Amino acid sequence: MSGSNLMDIWDCLCQNLEIRDVTLEVVSKKGNVDLRLLCGVAHGRSWFDRWGYKFWRGSYGVDEVKYEIALAYLRNLNIYQVATRWRTNML
Repeated sequence: MSGSNLMDIWDCLCQNLEIRDVTLEVVSKKGNVDLRLLCGVAHGRSWFDRWGYKFWRGSYGVDEVKYEIALAYLRNLNIYQVATRWRTNML
C-alpha cells in the first residue's frame, strides 16, 4: 500500500473520530536527506499539507523556523553542483 493510500485512510479515520491534533514522526529518507525536506523543496509545502496537516511542534530540536531555514537552504542550492557532488560520492 502506498504512503498516499495510508494517509487517505488515516485522514478519514481522524475526520470520523473528530480528532483535531495528530502527532507523528517522519522517518522516510532518500539517502541522508529527509523526504519531508525534499517534498517541501519540490512542491513548496510539506507532503502532509496535501491533507491539511500543518507543522505544529518540532522534534529532535527541529522547530518550524529551523525547518523553513533548511527548506530555504535547499531551494537555493545549484542542482548541477548537487548532482555532481552526489555522483562523485557514489563512485
